[in-house]
Amino acid sequence: PYRSSFWMVIHNCFDFCKGCASRLDTLIDPGPVRDVLALLFATALAVPGVRKMNTSPILGFLAMGVILGPSGLHIVQNLTATSILAEIGIVFFLFEMGLELSIEKVWSMKFDVFVLGAAQYFITGAIIAFVASWVSPSLKPEALLVLGGALALSSSAFVLQLIRDKNQLGTRFGKIAFGVLLFQDLAVVPLLVVVPLLSGAAGGGSLIGALGQAGARAVLALGIIFVFGHFLLDRIFLFVTSSRSPEAFLSATLGAVMLCASITEDLGLSSSLGAFLGGVLLSETHYKHQVEADVAPFRGLLLGLFFVTVGFSIDLRLLASAWYEIIPIIAALLVIKIVVVGGVCQLTKQSGTSSIQAATLLAPGGEFAFVVFGLAQKLMLLDENTTKVFVSATAISMALIPVLGKLGEKVAIPIRRRRGIQSFAGKDEEVTKIVEQAAKSEKGFVVVCGYGLIGRTICSLLDTEGDWEYVVFENNPIKAITARASGLPVFLADCSRREVLEKFKVGEAKLVIIAMGQKKEANNVAGAISRYFPDVPILVRALDDEHQQHLLRSFGLDAVVPTLPPDSVMLSLPFGAEVLRRLGYDETEVELLQEEVRRHVYAEGGMSEVSGTDKALRDVFQRFDKDGNGCIDVEDLGKMFESLGQPCTDDQLGRLLSTANLKGASGVTFDRFKQLVKESMFQN
Repeated sequence: PYRSSFWMVIHNCFDFCKGCASRLDTLIDPGPVRDVLALLFATALAVPGVRKMNTSPILGFLAMGVILGPSGLHIVQNLTATSILAEIGIVFFLFEMGLELSIEKVWSMKFDVFVLGAAQYFITGAIIAFVASWVSPSLKPEALLVLGGALALSSSAFVLQLIRDKNQLGTRFGKIAFGVLLFQDLAVVPLLVVVPLLSGAAGGGSLIGALGQAGARAVLALGIIFVFGHFLLDRIFLFVTSSRSPEAFLSATLGAVMLCASITEDLGLSSSLGAFLGGVLLSETHYKHQVEADVAPFRGLLLGLFFVTVGFSIDLRLLASAWYEIIPIIAALLVIKIVVVGGVCQLTKQSGTSSIQAATLLAPGGEFAFVVFGLAQKLMLLDENTTKVFVSATAISMALIPVLGKLGEKVAIPIRRRRGIQSFAGKDEEVTKIVEQAAKSEKGFVVVCGYGLIGRTICSLLDTEGDWEYVVFENNPIKAITARASGLPVFLADCSRREVLEKFKVGEAKLVIIAMGQKKEANNVAGAISRYFPDVPILVRALDDEHQQHLLRSFGLDAVVPTLPPDSVMLSLPFGAEVLRRLGYDETEVELLQEEVRRHVYAEGGMSEVSGTDKALRDVFQRFDKDGNGCIDVEDLGKMFESLGQPCTDDQLGRLLSTANLKGASGVTFDRFKQLVKESMFQN
């Protein structure tokens, strides 16, 4: 009887499990639940997978789309619902583009944007349209305009990520690429407006009349959004910020994006135009960096879904059967764009090496070509087969961006090295152009003396803002030659000598930053610059309190004493914050930019994986551990965070302690302190 009872229990358990499993059909059978799960896990796995290969997440998203789509495993069935989410991703992408395109930034780069960028886009588009008409005479003029406008675009997301990761934004070719991409970003919005008008013209309507109507609607939309932004948006964000509620701020941001997009859509224009204009409006406010931080996760997820949906349209069978069409298209695209970008750069007297590297980075197609091709297919300007061919060609060309970037470096770096000491010491003709361009900057330029950890961090901070020109002096030959060979404005020069200072127009600088690791060198440079150019603002990194007092007594100079050892990445925070204040940033912008640095440090592997950071935190902890018992007073936490360049108000500190269950505690150990530093990075 016991044995039969045992088997009965087993049988009943099996039936129960079988019945429960049958209820999980929604996870297995085709349907919306399976589609959503597949897309979420695809976007989650794509990013870490491609990061390990040191390439762009865009390629991972495209690959996932191919695998999950009709030409792959065909796991995702409802492509229409997915495309709606993807369109929202494009709206957020254009909104973030608008945030980056502040009027001041665009105007400060007006030559790179409106001369190099405009020439590249229109010449490339015209050549591509001409070649397409010659190869395929059956294409209508409207289709040729779509092809020219779409294929002239380059990948902002891919190229900017690549040059940021390689610390190349400060190079001349990095600035050229950035300026050209800014113009292309500006050109995308009218292109998305014009494509539907071309469809109307193809159907027999008047293109001029349609353009006139669209222009009138755009002016009306701009007026409505400007009035909303100027009179209401800033007040709404001020009110929301006063509540200190991250949820309220995020809701206001998402609401602003969708409202601006809805205004233009209701007026018969592209929703992306409204999102773009809303971003431009917010870029002129103090909330720009906070908005960027809040929108980034949503934009990243939704934009990832967009690239997955693009992957759906890449047909592997078509690639196999039409490779003889796709490969020549890719080759022609790369050749045309390399020749045009290189030629335009040479005609405007840019250096040969900068022209080569800018051309190789900008040659492949861009992500917005997918949007334009999809819209053109929907409006029947392009047939399905032609769209798939050009989408596939664009995607494959984008996959070549890292390879082409490496190729540009392989060609340019040896050329720079062969120029010899004249180039590294700032005695050639190219240096004169760099100095003249820096001196002409309307915002002024920055001089950095020393290219160690702090000097590099300050340059990266200036590159992040995008519109600051700077020159760097370094007396270590290895550091200077390596940086100069890669195209950075770093020169092997003794910046205590008057002829060097005059050649580089240091007397006209907005700010001189002295970030040298030796007291004697820093004192010599500080003394020389303050003696020859007494009106130039100078900020010095002092090595200790004694050095700070010496600089104040001898030269009357302000100096910042590091609270962390020189091998710590976190050392950049207090000193970088002071640099930003001297350059005119208000306290809100300084705090938000510091937040970006902290998030970047954490994203690169976390606090425990950053070289020197554990040691730095322990040194700070020991300063406040007066009795040496391994525990500090809770009352000292505010001062400790301030010494890390991470000041907290009493309310913020109270919320942080409550979150960590330390409210009312008498002391904090080092491990809890380190955890608090991590958590405070993400506290609003």
